[in-house]
Formats: sequence, C-alpha cells, structure tokens
Amino acid sequence: RFHGRSPTLDSILRSNPGVDLVRLFSAAEHVDKSTLDLYLQYAQQREAGTLQKQVARLSKRLAEKGFTEKQHNSFLQRFAIARLLLAGSDAPVAIEAMLQKTEAGMHVGLVLLGVRVRTLEYRPGESVKVNGREVHELVNRVVQAALQSDQGQDAAEFESIVDLLRAAVEGRPRKQPNGDGPQDDAAALSEAAGAQEGMQERPEEDHLEL
Repeated sequence: RFHGRSPTLDSILRSNPGVDLVRLFSAAEHVDKSTLDLYLQYAQQREAGTLQKQVARLSKRLAEKGFTEKQHNSFLQRFAIARLLLAGSDAPVAIEAMLQKTEAGMHVGLVLLGVRVRTLEYRPGESVKVNGREVHELVNRVVQAALQSDQGQDAAEFESIVDLLRAAVEGRPRKQPNGDGPQDDAAALSEAAGAQEGMQERPEEDHLEL
C-alpha cells in the first residue's frame, strides 16, 4: 500500500491539507525526481478534480494480469501516491486495516491514525486494549465517524474522536473542543461510553462492531 511513497512529501501533505501542494512539493529537497514528478502530477489532478477517476483507473490496472513485476510495482507506486493525495491522509487505509478484525490489522490501523501503540490486546467484538487501557468503544466511534464522513458528514468529528483516542491510550488530558480546559482520561472514556449508547440505538446496518 505504501510502495514508492516519499516520507518527506507525505509529511508535507499531512501538515498542509488544502494548501497549494504543487508549490510545496516543488520546493521539497532530497526527494527522488521520478517520485516527485508523480506527486506533482497527482496534486495537479486533485486541483483539477480529475484525481478520483485516475485512482479508479489505476485500481483496475492493478487487478489485471499479465504485467511484469516491474510494471506491477510501477502501478502500485502510482496507486499508493494517488490514493493518498485523493484522501489527504492515511485514514482510509487505516480504517480498512481495522475492518479486517485481526490483531495485525488493528495494530496497523491504529499506528496509521497516529496512535502510539506499545502493547495491544484485541478480541474482535469484545475488547481493544491499547497500552493497558480499554478503548473498544472509542475505536468503534472512530470507524463509525470515518464511514459517516465518507458519506458527506462532518469530517471534523472524525478528527476529534481520533484525538480523543490518542489521548485515552496515552493517559493524558485532552483539551476540550470548546477550549474550556483539559479533559482527563476518565472523562474521555466516559464520553465514549455515552456515545456508544447512542450508537446502539441506530439500525444494525449503520453500525459496525470491531
């Protein structure tokens, strides 16, 4: 999924969403020219509104057979870069990994969301314990919010819940959205539990349990 991507350019994208990426990428140093050219090409397509079609085309090519390993790797690199630029972050890949409902997939998904994972205990449908802290309900909220943002709902809620998850697994206070002061770990988990009650009232097809 990450074949041929540039950590330098990925960092620029994550730190500057919605900014003139062509200009920022062009100013980057110590980046392989062929890789830089792909980032610039797809950044331009994103600005033109044609990147989604390009990602779909690349996805179809990857599913085809008959390519050499070199050709396949080239398509894989293009797809990885184009998809990242289309999404603006690794969040879609993270959610896909978590939806596999395996410990490896959960670990990858959490790390991609910026969660500092030192230890992980995962029992699908029952428990997600990160660094000794139970965050099963928060993880479910993250996935639910991601799916809702894909359907056009507020993506800011997704980012807020991810921040809540990061704070909870590190046992640190989290500043509340209204700026009234920090929210401690217990409050964060309490908020997650309260939200879970609301999730249980939704129709079954609207809720995924990890």
